[in-house]
Amino acid sequence: MNKRKVIINLTQHPATPEQISEGVVEPRLKSLIIRWLTFNELPTLQQIQRHAGQLAEIARREWVSLIQEKKIPEDSNVRVMIGGAPFLMAPLEQALCTAGLRVVYAFSKRVSEEVQKLNGTVEKKQIFKHAGFIEIS
Repeated sequence: MNKRKVIINLTQHPATPEQISEGVVEPRLKSLIIRWLTFNELPTLQQIQRHAGQLAEIARREWVSLIQEKKIPEDSNVRVMIGGAPFLMAPLEQALCTAGLRVVYAFSKRVSEEVQKLNGTVEKKQIFKHAGFIEIS
């Protein structure tokens, strides 16, 4: 089994085809991840830290499961892609680092595309195109 880059998607959004081609994998507990990424009321610092800890534990378990199921070798280059509420990101980074995981953020470019419609009008769209990852830790 070759050593490969694996990036666990710890965001609420599904990975794009470009991200998948760069090693992003969807965790099995996506609905639980979305739950822990979501805040419906103004959170306390303790609640934010609890959410970060729960998310880090989900990512750690996913990492271990991938190894145990022989989907990746133990020495794989594993990262975790995060994104969400800005007030959660620093505590989440810290919790992931404490769990032995490294953090990346997706970088996208806005690309403007013009499409001519059948009636002759032109529609302009802003499309986010994946352009790479920024590794934080």
